[in-house]
Amino acid sequence: RPLRPANGGTNQQWDHVNGEFKTRMGTGFVIDTWGGPGSVKDGGELKMGPSNGGNHQKWDVDQYGFIRSRHNNTFVFDVVGGKSHGGMDDVKLYAAKANNDHLALANKLGNCYNQRFRYDAKTGVIKGWDGRVLDVFGASKDIGAKVAYGPANGNSNQQWDYVNGEFKTRMGTGFVIDTWGGPGSVKDGGELKMGPSNGGNHQKWDIDQYGFIRSRHNNKFVFDIVGGKSHGGMDD
Repeated sequence: RPLRPANGGTNQQWDHVNGEFKTRMGTGFVIDTWGGPGSVKDGGELKMGPSNGGNHQKWDVDQYGFIRSRHNNTFVFDVVGGKSHGGMDDVKLYAAKANNDHLALANKLGNCYNQRFRYDAKTGVIKGWDGRVLDVFGASKDIGAKVAYGPANGNSNQQWDYVNGEFKTRMGTGFVIDTWGGPGSVKDGGELKMGPSNGGNHQKWDIDQYGFIRSRHNNKFVFDIVGGKSHGGMDD
């Protein structure tokens, strides 16, 4: 199916029932992975067809906004090419990918799945789209310990208190997530490390309604997991 500017027509309206996206045009057709279950793969085409009850026609919208195939939930709706042309663009299936080589600051909100997080105040966990979490690397209690992104382990080096805009580790050091180098380092690639609180806005963050964690020093800059590949393990 193509992606195009909104026009208010029924050809752009859908009912999501029992996992199917059914058009409101009155045909009864649903969004189908064309070619059946075997087409749930990178580049799989999305077309309209009669419901047959197959999971290749069923979709879940997760908490980050990904529309995932029930046949294989690693595949999601993707705007082909990753860019908006302002007119008509193709939508196909592609495997969701994390950008996970280095945790830093960025002001580019392109592939925003790698910049969106959910903070749970009860557990203290800051979770990314793939279930991995922010982590004080190696459970280090040293000043300057890097903030990493890795598999959840339930330990205090992955738990945070969010107080007055600061993310303070529950490891007992009192250290907070710091833009290392001070306010001048709030820029693309700015490093995030652990340090004592100094009250500066380069150590304070706001979580917006979309899950971006924004610097109070300059709210154009957000936590960003960069690099373009998911390693499934521990990353900066």
